[in-house]
Amino acid sequence: MKGKKKPMFKFKVKAFAAIAVMLWSSIAAAGTFTVSDATGFITGNVGDQLRADASKWPFDVHIIVENALSFDALEAEAHGAVDGPNVVVIALDATHHKIVTRFGTETGVKPGDFDSISKAGNAHFRAGEVVDGFEAILLRARASSEAKVAMSVSNAPVVIEQGMSGWAWLGLAVLFGAVVGI
Repeated sequence: MKGKKKPMFKFKVKAFAAIAVMLWSSIAAAGTFTVSDATGFITGNVGDQLRADASKWPFDVHIIVENALSFDALEAEAHGAVDGPNVVVIALDATHHKIVTRFGTETGVKPGDFDSISKAGNAHFRAGEVVDGFEAILLRARASSEAKVAMSVSNAPVVIEQGMSGWAWLGLAVLFGAVVGI
């Protein structure tokens, strides 16, 4: 009977080891989350709340809040903060209400989604919902990284301008002349 219990014991040990490896890998896969706020925009427990949710994101996240001298300076700051291939950077100029996002090459975020990701949190920021604003951006980035193709479509209206040809104008002129009796 002892021989029959031994395989079950080995199975339990292997199952426990497999579960431990899966848990460890999910913890190890959780991204790092850094916040650099030179303006005091992120107040109270907002930073703690954002860091607590770091395990949601399949990439490292760097949030930068500053009063940039120009939009180009904000873009340069965001670009410089991409310090690895699996990094998403959100740079926010709270004074001028500008947001720049930059992505590492291995995040999987599609270039066609860059603009829509940057704009994803605008409504939340306007309403004073800072955590929701950052999370909206990160949710959109994660969705893009998991999609096979870019999810964004242009929000610019499509205008089809089609004028009449010269022959159509000539035909109208002849018709008008016939009606008026020229």
